[in-house]
Amino acid sequence: MESTLGTGEPTSLAVEIVQKVAQVEGEDAIDLPPLSEAVDIDAVERLAQTEGARIEFRYLTYEVVVEAGTVTVNER
Repeated sequence: MESTLGTGEPTSLAVEIVQKVAQVEGEDAIDLPPLSEAVDIDAVERLAQTEGARIEFRYLTYEVVVEAGTVTVNER
């Protein structure tokens, strides 16, 4: 799954998730732990391509929701 993250440039779902969490955290994405420590990102990317899929998981102290091509980060 690719999105543009508002820049017009394609980016991976994993990059989009980490960048959104970093933005909420007020941190640089490079300073966050690897997303792979929280979730199998290959599985998330495969599932995200399934019509009607809604994927939820925790990363740091946030609930990440991937649904209909959109990534939402909620504080828990």
